[in-house]
Amino acid sequence: MGKFCGCKLHALLIGLICAICIEISFCRADTEVGCLKVEREALIRFRDGLNDPENRLSSWQGPDCCRWRGLSCDNRSGNVIKLDLRNPYPNDAETHGFWNLSGQLGNLSSLWSLDLMRGFSFLTVDSFEWIGGLSSLNQLLMSGMDLSIVDKDSVKFISRLPHLIELQLSGCNPTDINQALPILNLTSLNILDLSLNSLNSKIPIWLGNISGLVSLNISSSGLFGPIPGGLSELPHLEELNLALNNNLTADSSELLRGTWGKIVTLNLASNLVYGSNPNESIETLVDLEVSHNKLQGQIPLSMGRLTALETLGLGGNDLNGYVPSSLGQLSKLAVLDISSNHLTGLISETHFRDLLNLKILDMSSNSLVFNLSLKWVPPFRVTKLNMRSRNLGSQFPNWVKNQREVMYLDLSNTSIFYTIPNWFWDISTNLSLLNLSNNQIEGQLPNPFMIHAFADVDLSFNLFEGLIPIPSSDLTMFDLSSNHFHGPIPSSIGESAPSNIFLSLSNNRITGPIPMSIGGMMYLQVLDLSRYNLTGNIPPSIGNCSYLKVIDMSSNKLSGDLGKNKFSGSIPSWIEQSITGLRILRLRLNMFTGETPPELFFLSSLQVFDLADNKLSGSIPSSIGNLKASMQTQRSNHYLLYGRYRGVYYEESLFVSMKGESLEYNRTLSLVTSIDLSRNGLTGEIPEDLLNLRGLLVLNLSGNLLTGKLPEKITYLRGLMSLDVSENGLSGVIPPGMVRLTSLSYLNLSFNNFSGEVPSGGQLTTFEESSFAENPNLCVPWVQITCKFNVPSNHPIGEQETVENPWFGLSVDLGFGFGFLGVYVVLLIRRPWSDAYFRFMDKVIGLCCRK
Repeated sequence: MGKFCGCKLHALLIGLICAICIEISFCRADTEVGCLKVEREALIRFRDGLNDPENRLSSWQGPDCCRWRGLSCDNRSGNVIKLDLRNPYPNDAETHGFWNLSGQLGNLSSLWSLDLMRGFSFLTVDSFEWIGGLSSLNQLLMSGMDLSIVDKDSVKFISRLPHLIELQLSGCNPTDINQALPILNLTSLNILDLSLNSLNSKIPIWLGNISGLVSLNISSSGLFGPIPGGLSELPHLEELNLALNNNLTADSSELLRGTWGKIVTLNLASNLVYGSNPNESIETLVDLEVSHNKLQGQIPLSMGRLTALETLGLGGNDLNGYVPSSLGQLSKLAVLDISSNHLTGLISETHFRDLLNLKILDMSSNSLVFNLSLKWVPPFRVTKLNMRSRNLGSQFPNWVKNQREVMYLDLSNTSIFYTIPNWFWDISTNLSLLNLSNNQIEGQLPNPFMIHAFADVDLSFNLFEGLIPIPSSDLTMFDLSSNHFHGPIPSSIGESAPSNIFLSLSNNRITGPIPMSIGGMMYLQVLDLSRYNLTGNIPPSIGNCSYLKVIDMSSNKLSGDLGKNKFSGSIPSWIEQSITGLRILRLRLNMFTGETPPELFFLSSLQVFDLADNKLSGSIPSSIGNLKASMQTQRSNHYLLYGRYRGVYYEESLFVSMKGESLEYNRTLSLVTSIDLSRNGLTGEIPEDLLNLRGLLVLNLSGNLLTGKLPEKITYLRGLMSLDVSENGLSGVIPPGMVRLTSLSYLNLSFNNFSGEVPSGGQLTTFEESSFAENPNLCVPWVQITCKFNVPSNHPIGEQETVENPWFGLSVDLGFGFGFLGVYVVLLIRRPWSDAYFRFMDKVIGLCCRK
């Protein structure tokens, strides 16, 4: 009986469950509605207007559009409420299709989210009027699209979306956004991202009226002018990012005294914020980034009260005084950057007392002295440690021993002597960046050299000795220059680091040939093997390094009696065919013979061409006029860096022989165009084709066997700063048009057979007797070199000479100014203005590009 009742009860429960399931099924059938016909048709028309070679919308088939990829519908009404066409391949838009947005989307009146983020750089939009039909839209994500062709009167339709909460237009370059998005109906907006645009305007005033703003990002957008104080009064603002605009101004003491009621992230980095930090503290701050501005004064003690702080960026300012030990109380701090200021005093263990969560520590480029116990164990384990240009004491810092998570380590120029301790090689395999340059570290490196894969390694300017080590893993940069390494370059060096882009082994005591394996570094951009005692030929395998921009195998004689390379044989012509992007070729002070390969002058990017002090013969090829990089003045200065993606850089630096000496250029090197074929055995005349190089700054043909006249059209080289044709067999008169070379600051015509009277005027009258010496039939009135014989007078300046623009903008004023002032001012200052200009520019740009 009991079993029977149990069975009946069991059957009753099953029936009840089935009835409920049937009811739910009927209800779901009643409530689940397929997409509306009018919206499906609009989406089909939208799809048909797309060029979709990757078939990303292949699922857009069938009657129910709610099942299509990227679409979401309201279960009850069937309206499309979300459309997500975000590019799944944001870094490869060209491969994965071109998209053209049409007004058909304006029919989706219930749409609340439209996501077209990233990768749609080829999206075209003729008008935004259709967007006004999306009256329910809450979220509009269009970052990465190109809106530059959209009329500003059309963009304003975005501001007519009354329910819009999030608007992302990063990297879109919308037209005149300041006028196109007035306040109107944007009062509901919480999130606004206008970063990475070319707005080139002041911060729009109407932003201060969007009282609901929680996050505002207008970084890297070319903004200028004052930062409105009203932004600090936005009651709900939690995140403000105005970084990398470079020209925004504000008095920090006034700006930071604002209300900032809920501010969590404040990023004003890389602008012109000035003044001192106020003592008042914004206790809600989690991230404060004001690096690379114009802040002055001391770091306030009140910083220690910002207990929620996780990021503190004060680097690259003009702060001075002591570093307050109260910073050691910020137990949540993960990033501390006080680099590149004028801070002084001692750094003790107290400064790090509670920094348990610190991951990035940068105290570089200050005048700080570390006073730490040899037994001190830091409470943190950082991933990035930068102490560059600090006095850490003579020994390798022992407290680095427990930093087993460090990946980026820069202890360059920190006054370290002695050797690297053995324990260091236990942590070196974690390092993606190792910079110990500009110290006096001694000893030998382990072989193999233990390092993380694809690391950047700079051990230059130390006292390391022994053989060049082979890295344990592939590298991207390897700089061992200016040490005491000896012996041959390892034969397998190219095989051990095939991804290397920067290799410098210069100024060591290395001997022997260049190994063939260097050709295995197929991504190499800089190869510096100068100031060695290398012998043999340049291996043809280097032709595999098609990305090379710099080849330096010279001996510069920078100081003392440095050894020369002793490469021999002819200069390889395959360089032109294999390394088409080469910018700098320096093979001076070797033993190359034969003629100069005419093919080399077809290298379109070549700016510095230096084959001086070899044993070359034959004439200068007429193809020299094909050096495209010297045909026009280099007006745009490109600071040449390698490895910036690591957070540090290796600046390109080169000694250029000009004005009778070697001058170093780095930050202005991209402006230099130079040809130096001096001290060879070249014969024949100076080719007229050379005068095509109207952007040439330095020309040195001295110490050869050249004959004939100085070309009349040499006056076409209006940007020429240094001209040396001394110690040849040149003859004839000095071209009268040379008075128009207003940029010329060094001239040497000595030890030739020139005749006649040197033209008077312009820069020529600033040069002394040594510039014209040992030309028996030449007379120079202003230095009292009189004519010994009757010589023909110089003909007038030809009218056919064309007027060229000066070599770059600032030199217009300087060059012509010196030309008009003439002899008196130039002799008064007794210093070539162009030399001073370049040195000044190096200093100014150095300050601007400070790390």
